[in-house]
Amino acid sequence: AHRWYATYLSNVGRLPEALAENETSQQLDPVSTYVLYGTARILYMMHRFDASIAAYDKTLALDPQHGFAHLGLGATYIQKRMYPEAIAESQTAWRQMPDNPSPGAQLAFAYALSGNPPEARKILTQFLARSAGGPFPQKPIADIYIALGEKDLAFEWLAKAIDARDP
Repeated sequence: AHRWYATYLSNVGRLPEALAENETSQQLDPVSTYVLYGTARILYMMHRFDASIAAYDKTLALDPQHGFAHLGLGATYIQKRMYPEAIAESQTAWRQMPDNPSPGAQLAFAYALSGNPPEARKILTQFLARSAGGPFPQKPIADIYIALGEKDLAFEWLAKAIDARDP
């Protein structure tokens, strides 16, 4: 219950309270990867990136196959401009969650920011092909266009995401 309440609090922007609730949950279940992941995510949202990395590392020490922890760690490395590490974590997340487009979009984002737009465009091409072939979330495509600096196309795909109610 404390973990779910922490999720609610973080979603409404009450981050210090969310962290406190999550810490209570962690005291009750210190080896829960779900709770440790929650701590890492809240710390990320608070822009406490070094503490977030440490919490993600603890999560992955308990469960190296925790795809969302790899995804979150990759996002944190992007914020710290640690692009090789971000690329490695995003690749791992995508291998572990191949049907989820978020790791692919994050990987493309890291490639673009690290000065390797051709690799980002390869992922974009895959996503555009998938979206042409049937239902596919639009926001990951918009994210890649943002990273590539193509604002008009990013806004176009964000508008599509809104129309489709893509969260």
